[in-house]
Amino acid sequence: MTTAHRLALVCALLGSGLLAACNGAISQQAAIEATLTMDALSVVVQSTLAAAPAGQPTLPQQPAQPSATPQPPAPADTPTPEATAAPAIPQAAISENTNCRSGPGTVYDLVYSALAGSQFTIIAGSAVPEYVVIEIPGKPGQTCWLWTRYASLSGDVNSLPKQTPPPTPTPSAGFTVEYTGINSCVGWGIGFKITNNGGLTLKSQKVTVEDTDTSITISDSSNEFDKQLGCTIDTAILELDPGDKGYAYAYDFPYDPSGHELKGKVTACSEPGLGGQCSTRSVTFEP
Repeated sequence: MTTAHRLALVCALLGSGLLAACNGAISQQAAIEATLTMDALSVVVQSTLAAAPAGQPTLPQQPAQPSATPQPPAPADTPTPEATAAPAIPQAAISENTNCRSGPGTVYDLVYSALAGSQFTIIAGSAVPEYVVIEIPGKPGQTCWLWTRYASLSGDVNSLPKQTPPPTPTPSAGFTVEYTGINSCVGWGIGFKITNNGGLTLKSQKVTVEDTDTSITISDSSNEFDKQLGCTIDTAILELDPGDKGYAYAYDFPYDPSGHELKGKVTACSEPGLGGQCSTRSVTFEP
């Protein structure tokens, strides 16, 4: 019960004489209480806004903005590497005909003949001076050792791997033979050219010629490899070092064998008198 209500009850008990005074007091008290009530409501509203009771809806709050994630520093400009030209593949240009062998030296077998004006790819250097390893044209993966005396090298040969020579083979008396012609100086003579492609110096030779039509056979031997011009010696050649060329003849054929099939057999040896290591080659021809 409010204070104004209590005053109204007291005035009713006091009677009419004091009623006017009581009414004035009640009105004044009602105004005071109304003012107090408004002030209280204002406080309540402010409190409600400040902290709403549990279960009462509240105004949505703006979500907190996430703090900015620190960004890594921008990378420093990296200079773009300049393009470099690929190194030239080392080459060997041949100035004179030369042999390419299975190893660095004449004791090794002849593998390929490099002709003047040709050019080859160098695939390796050599532990032996004045030699390089080249690839044989038209035969991928097959190589030989080239003597650089008659070769001009280009490119960075020193950047290539160096190959160790294969084991030194046992030298042999190797050569090739070809028929060169006939003459009639002493009977009929049959001539041959010998090219030493082995690993030994040749110091003697023997020639046997058989006419397969008549079975007539002649032979001659010598410790020289002279070249004849007509019926005289044009060049005296005492022996054939590896790579050299010489000549061998069989004399005194009893008739002109022209038109007959002849079979020649040439033997060359590393010592005079057909001694040392010897090798024999045969050739069939028709003069």
